[in-house]
Amino acid sequence: MAGRLGIEKERPQRGELSYLFGYWRGLPDDGYGTLHIEEKGLISRWAVEDGLTLLVAAGDAEFTRGTREERHRRYLEVLRRFPETIPPAQLDAGEMISDVVVAPESLMRGFFRTPTGPGWALLGDACHFKHPGTAQGIADAVEQAIYIAEHLSSSNPTLDGYREWIDRRAAEHYDWSFAWGRFPKPGVSDKLFAGWASEPDAGQDVRDTFSRQVDPSRVLSKERLGRWFSAEPEAASL
Repeated sequence: MAGRLGIEKERPQRGELSYLFGYWRGLPDDGYGTLHIEEKGLISRWAVEDGLTLLVAAGDAEFTRGTREERHRRYLEVLRRFPETIPPAQLDAGEMISDVVVAPESLMRGFFRTPTGPGWALLGDACHFKHPGTAQGIADAVEQAIYIAEHLSSSNPTLDGYREWIDRRAAEHYDWSFAWGRFPKPGVSDKLFAGWASEPDAGQDVRDTFSRQVDPSRVLSKERLGRWFSAEPEAASL
């Protein structure tokens, strides 16, 4: 990460997905957060505060373009394509209490910025941004706030090591997050998900990447990839 200057963006990354989401009342909480991924799109369903449910739909870059009415129509169309996750009867009985919120692909391109200067420091998305597919943003912001507070309140207040610390914390998870920001690859993604689903320890490792207890390189170890792909050429390019 050498050579940062001002707010110059480095190692830019981009995914393929854009998102539309809204908050709903009247949907039952089954106690799970569900992410349903298919080759042409995905949805997620999360119970949030005040008895509400967040429903997120994703598509390609065109998905979020057009008029407000067009986006609203596309949003509902995608939700209805996933009846296993959002049964139509539940959707019809529920009430969307927010506008459809728009998150275009261009909003989710990654960067690193110079995090400190004379009398200032950046944290959170102002400092470093990775694709939200792995839900790392709020954890980054809280962790960086703690780092800044602890180091500036120490007996030797300095943030000289802040940049290097951010780079270490972002290692692997930056690219891993953007891998989650792309559509599944036929012949590759299905084997990965089948492997994670069939081996409890591998599935737990995937879940633990979200809390950064496990690095992606452990999830996609050579031993696992060799077994799941039977040494097929695709595995070498993951």
